[in-house]
Amino acid sequence: MRSRPSRRRLLTGVVSVTATALAGCVDGMPHDAVVATEPTSEPDTSTDGVTVVHYADLPADERAIVDDALEDGVHHTCGIPPALHDFADRVSQKSSLERNGDYYGLWVRISDVIHAHTAAPPNAPDCWL
Repeated sequence: MRSRPSRRRLLTGVVSVTATALAGCVDGMPHDAVVATEPTSEPDTSTDGVTVVHYADLPADERAIVDDALEDGVHHTCGIPPALHDFADRVSQKSSLERNGDYYGLWVRISDVIHAHTAAPPNAPDCWL
């Protein structure tokens, strides 16, 4: 015969699961991602650390993120898709974006890590898990 769990054991389990689920909120860190763009002039790539990401070279899933940022000025997401991590890995602190001969500064942040900052940080809400 199986015994029923005691109230104490049940309560301990519920508290443990709830605390684990809320851990992302308690640490006070944002758990979201932002890609922002703003028009800029062609960057001087002879300057140390300056790079250009070419839109035409991006995979379709990364282009979709960039399209959103170009259209609205910002792409913000609470669920961070792999394509956003891939895009962040592609850029550096001084990266700009080139699309059809036009250049854009980039602001790329995932959680509390800024991957590119050649555009001004946008006003985007934080997500709390």
